[in-house]
Amino acid sequence: KKAGDSSLGSIARRMLGPRAPRPCPIQRHCQSVSKAYHAAMRILVVDDDAMMRLLVSQALSASGYSVATASGGNEALACVRQKTPDLILLDVTMPDVDGFSVCRELRKIEDFKNIPVIMLTALDDVKSIGSAYEAGATDFIIKPINWHILVQRVNYVLRASEAFSALRTSQSRLEHAQR
Repeated sequence: KKAGDSSLGSIARRMLGPRAPRPCPIQRHCQSVSKAYHAAMRILVVDDDAMMRLLVSQALSASGYSVATASGGNEALACVRQKTPDLILLDVTMPDVDGFSVCRELRKIEDFKNIPVIMLTALDDVKSIGSAYEAGATDFIIKPINWHILVQRVNYVLRASEAFSALRTSQSRLEHAQR
């Protein structure tokens, strides 16, 4: 045994050999369903920093999501009107229209008021976080971003959004049936 060779990866390689076992047919099916589910989800990434747009897009694309980008608030509003996303990742500080204003604008429009919005920003003071939620944000992530946590929070917010959508549909059907 080499000194310092006690990592989980090296232990797993010793136990499993050089290759991990092939997934069973059920695991392969679940993996393909998960990728197809993510590919059907459209996420709009809005940030004036081109590198941040690229990094966020790559993290989400690697998880199977369909990603569109916008470099500012006005472009984001135009993109949303053109093709409604399932979730928006929105930077707070942008030169044309700030993220708080974009979020407030989206919440005023009936067709867009239920789109989950996760604010991304380096502002971590209590006032900024409060302003994000007052503007209608669903969640708030502080930069620098932990990419694994970003993907997990996106997964969670999308699942919650679908659950609320299903609840609204059920309530509507119940109201219609009671008339």
